[in-house]
Amino acid sequence: MVRSNNVGYDRHITIFSPDGKLYQLEYALRAVKCSNLTGLAVKDDNAIAVVSQKKLSAQQGNQDVLLDQSSVTHLYHITDEVMALLIGFPGDCMSILYKSREIALEYQYKSTPSTHTCACSVGAKDQEGENALERILKQRETVTLKEKVKSDLEVDTEAHHLTGGAETRVTVEAIKAMIAIDAYDQLNGAKSIEVAICTRDNPVFRQLSEQEIETYLTHIAESD
Repeated sequence: MVRSNNVGYDRHITIFSPDGKLYQLEYALRAVKCSNLTGLAVKDDNAIAVVSQKKLSAQQGNQDVLLDQSSVTHLYHITDEVMALLIGFPGDCMSILYKSREIALEYQYKSTPSTHTCACSVGAKDQEGENALERILKQRETVTLKEKVKSDLEVDTEAHHLTGGAETRVTVEAIKAMIAIDAYDQLNGAKSIEVAICTRDNPVFRQLSEQEIETYLTHIAESD
């Protein structure tokens, strides 16, 4: 009964309801918590790898024979050289995706906005959050950022049976980061994550197949 008297207040982001709530803020926080997915990106001077969790319910994965599992994704192409990792309510994700594609098409085929305009437009929609490296460092209070970076540089991440140079290195490090923060489901293996890579020599984002992801997972398991 109390909620029915406060219907008008759920349309305002800066006006409190009589019971002291900002409904728009609560909706936003609920949207973030309900996604229950993790995504991250790892880059160096020559390549970047983007990794996201991929979850399907048991009913969807086993009983729905008409479901194409490759259509369940959180990695979307805005252009060939720009990819977005979108996590949250599907409606919100699609709204951001379509708006980003619209801006990209205007940039490509119409007038060219300045870098400052693009940065301000994206920054207004960017969300602040704790990245995976910060979370790991807080769990390991005895390890400083300098020591962590130095130890990572000393580790040889080159695969014995994998080739690709920078592409291989950043992909291995990205998948390792997902495993380190418990965002990888060992039961489902390669089906539980999706990976996209892009290099300086080939600046077009490419999503890895399950077989390619399984190859990286096998290498990581053997190297550990």
